[in-house]
Amino acid sequence: MNNSNYRPLRLSNLLERQFENELVLYDIGKDHLFRLEVVAAAIWDLCDGRHTSDEIANDISSAFQIIREQALRDVQTAINDFQRLGILVNPAPE
Repeated sequence: MNNSNYRPLRLSNLLERQFENELVLYDIGKDHLFRLEVVAAAIWDLCDGRHTSDEIANDISSAFQIIREQALRDVQTAINDFQRLGILVNPAPE
C-alpha cells in the first residue's frame, strides 16, 4: 500500500472491545480474534473510508508526537496488515 489517496474502510461487522493498552477485535463469522496495540488501534479508528492514508499519517504523527515519515511507515504497515487479515472492506489500489 503506497497510495497516499487510498481511503481504507474497516469492516463494520467486527466486535470491538477497548482494554487499557489494546483494542481487541473479534470476527464472529470467521471466529478470529485480533489484538491491536495503541498506535494500531488509533490507525484502525481512522480507517473510516473518509480519511486518506496520508491524512491518517498526519493525525498519527500529531497524536503520538512522532515524525511524519515514521507515522507514514506505521500507517502503511498497519493497513497492509489489516488487508492481509481481511478486516478492511476495500482493497488498496495497486
